[in-house]
Amino acid sequence: MTVLAEREPLARALESFAAAYLPRVSIGHEHAPAAIQSCSIVGMAVAFGPSRAVIGLMGPVRMPYRRVFALLSYVGERLGPGRDS
Repeated sequence: MTVLAEREPLARALESFAAAYLPRVSIGHEHAPAAIQSCSIVGMAVAFGPSRAVIGLMGPVRMPYRRVFALLSYVGERLGPGRDS
């Protein structure tokens, strides 16, 4: 909960997904903010019209990645057509 209370570290971690239009994962030690290093984040960028956003799911390092990738792909496609790269 403390990770979610501080927006800055989470926002910085999500920025790394801004160019990823397919889901990708960032695991523990890859996160700069120490508060997030015990977590994994699966995220991707979504473009809809002139706007862009990043969606993601944060959870434990051991999570069902295949399932999370499928979920994010589905949500991303519904929010706005993604790119192939």
